[in-house]
Amino acid sequence: MFSAAPPEGSLGDVSTRTVVDLLLTRPVVAIAVVIATWLVTRIARGVLRRVVRRVADRSVLQPDGGLWRVRVRRVFGESADLAEKRRRQRVDAISRMAAHMFSLIAWLTALIVVLHVMKVDLVPVLTSAGFIGAGLAIGGQHAVKDFIAGVGVLVEDRFGVGDRIVVESATGKEIEGVVQHVGAFSTRITAGESTLHMSNGSLGQVRNLSQMPATASLHVPMPADLAAEDTDVATADAVAFALSQAAGDRRLTGLVLVDDVKAAVRTAHDGEQLVDVEVRTAQPLTGAQANRLHLVAADALWRVKDAADAAR
Repeated sequence: MFSAAPPEGSLGDVSTRTVVDLLLTRPVVAIAVVIATWLVTRIARGVLRRVVRRVADRSVLQPDGGLWRVRVRRVFGESADLAEKRRRQRVDAISRMAAHMFSLIAWLTALIVVLHVMKVDLVPVLTSAGFIGAGLAIGGQHAVKDFIAGVGVLVEDRFGVGDRIVVESATGKEIEGVVQHVGAFSTRITAGESTLHMSNGSLGQVRNLSQMPATASLHVPMPADLAAEDTDVATADAVAFALSQAAGDRRLTGLVLVDDVKAAVRTAHDGEQLVDVEVRTAQPLTGAQANRLHLVAADALWRVKDAADAAR
């Protein structure tokens, strides 16, 4: 005798559909999205760390040392092991920043998906989020500024762990200390018997006493009819002041002056009047930075000429 097949709607089919329905309920799917997001962020953290390290290691093989080289030599020399350790610290810090940014984007996406799965009306949520986002944007603009400044510090090697730097406090007082940690949003400095925590965005002008400054010379021609012995000092001072004020502006954000700008007027062999400028910076000047400084000095000379013409 052959057994008859179970009719449609039998107990087995009902049990299977019940299990599937239970697994596809909204709370279960929402929990699955949260667990999947947690797993993805954990895996991405390790992947990003490996990718950043691989890119950094390959860049070192380039002729100029690549982006992740120790850009400025330290005073009293620096061994290859210490330079490599400093570079590794910068690479690890950048990988942590990238992981935090990816996690933030992933969790925000997961939140939207969970709200959609739970059939939550997104219109009032997004409207409320708009007001909340506006408030957070106003309150968090300093955090964004600190984060971007921290990336610049690490990539450009302005200072690192173990460097002795001089920073300016909110009251205008200069504080000298040793860098203990460079984070995504703040830098920890040991000064005397205390520890100073400063936001990266507030570290605009920093003097690094552990780095050997790079010296660059500029020769700027003076406009005609401006040369006069009694105005040479004032002209040189005007150029030096203009260059010192230009450091750190939107076109020279990576320029850090180590010492005062020195300028003097001299006469060339062909009789042309020049302003010789000496700039000492934390890092060697790029071609764009040198051209920009040359333009700033020339503009300062023309302003001096215009003022002298107006006074006549």
